[in-house]
Amino acid sequence: MALRTGSYTGLGKPASHGCIRLMVEDAKWIYQNCGKGTEVLVYEGPADEELTRSLAVPKLDYNVMLPVPTPAPTQPPQYSTEAQPPQPFGTLERGIAGEAVYWLQCRLKELGYYHGTITGGYYGGTVEAVKQFQRDNGLAVDGKAGRQTQTKLYEHVLSTPAPTSSPLPTIAPTRPPSSSPWFEVKKEP
Repeated sequence: MALRTGSYTGLGKPASHGCIRLMVEDAKWIYQNCGKGTEVLVYEGPADEELTRSLAVPKLDYNVMLPVPTPAPTQPPQYSTEAQPPQPFGTLERGIAGEAVYWLQCRLKELGYYHGTITGGYYGGTVEAVKQFQRDNGLAVDGKAGRQTQTKLYEHVLSTPAPTSSPLPTIAPTRPPSSSPWFEVKKEP
């Protein structure tokens, strides 16, 4: 049976009363993991643009009429409130994705500004959180996280001097260097 492109491109969009459009893999997962009689509640909540974009169906490869293979997922970046953020600070704005955005979302959520899903994608929820942070901190309000905004956001770790390691003690050799080895090989009798 041929795939209708309209059916594929309609995934993730509302259908008729109560119908849910799913990818085959998602429908299969539900079939295999939810027993008969499992109650499924579908509700509409506030839009979370970051989550919606991260769950978007892959583009359709019209040459073979199949979804473009999705790359294997990678581990999310390791965020720590006490660690140095990714630097140098570049301007982060709508449409950018990556580790720096992931850290930005984590820090904004930690401070109570961001309420969406942490995806590493900079969209509507992140823009609004950055604007509110900028308002509250006397910064120019443009929704972009430039150097000034990021410096203020991470000032708690940027003002802490980085730990320095103590130099290792130098150990004087016990024998003077020579051209012959300084170890002895004993042969057993």
